[in-house]
This record gives sequence, C-alpha cells and structure tokens, in this order.
Amino acid sequence: MRIIEKDIERWLGIQLKKLDCIYMKFVSPGNDGVPDRIVVLPGGSVIFVELKDKKGVLMSNQRIQVARLRKQGALVFVITGMIEAKLFVDDIERVIHELSSTRISGNSHPANH
Repeated sequence: MRIIEKDIERWLGIQLKKLDCIYMKFVSPGNDGVPDRIVVLPGGSVIFVELKDKKGVLMSNQRIQVARLRKQGALVFVITGMIEAKLFVDDIERVIHELSSTRISGNSHPANH
C-alpha cells in the first residue's frame, strides 16, 4: 500500500503535537508554492515543512519559495516519504530535549555567560 502525502501530514502532526509543538497548515494567498506546514517548537523556534510522498517532487514555484525562505535565514525542511518524516521527528525530539536541558541547567541565562 502506497502512503500518500495526506497520511504523512496527519502522522507528522500527531507526533509533533505529542512533543508539545504547534503544527499549523500554512496558506499564504498570492504566494503559491509556500511550504505545507509551520512547526513551532517549545521555546519558539519556527520551522517550515514541505511534505511529499515517496515519489513526490518539488514544483518550480515550491523550489522558489523554499529558496526565498532559506535566503532569509528560515529553517525549511523538505520531507519526502514516511522514513524521512520519522527521521525528522527523531531530530525534533532530540532538539527539544537539548533545549530543555540547556534551560534546566541554567546555561541559557545571560548572567551565566
């Protein structure tokens, strides 16, 4: 059975919400090709995510929008297929854990630097 983009999108949302992330559909009228989703991590970091099924390819307007966002310093991930989605969730979980460890140890407080 082929996993379609909608299935990956739904699964990813469930996993990220379990990690206390905000997972929103991104629609920007007049800006065709923007990434599918915005993910806000605990602590406020923002990631744009373009999802594709295993056979999916970015369209030219999507490539332009991804490049435009990255040029501004935005984090943009293109996730192709369920395996990449699972790896993305693992990475996000690791980042959240590292950020929370830094906050707990007090290393992020300006007085400690």
